[in-house]
Amino acid sequence: DVAGVPDTDSAAQQALLDLKQGLEAAGVGLVFATMRETLRVDLAEGGVLTAIGMHNVYETVEAAIEDCAVRQPPVRLTGRRQARITLEDDLT
Repeated sequence: DVAGVPDTDSAAQQALLDLKQGLEAAGVGLVFATMRETLRVDLAEGGVLTAIGMHNVYETVEAAIEDCAVRQPPVRLTGRRQARITLEDDLT
């Protein structure tokens, strides 16, 4: 939810690109919800929206959660603790 972020500078844009790359390497996606138009313009001008993809920008948090739940199967965490994360768990 980026509703509280009005704009970015080049350092923040680079940090987002680095974050996306790191998450992608770990098999994790990055999505945004409730993006202000001023932020959308900044990220578009900096090439961040192209890298992230407009299909990963949602009007509402609920829309992002619903779409991500359909696109991404439940995650199994490994290590000392194991858990199965589902949309129903997040909503209850």
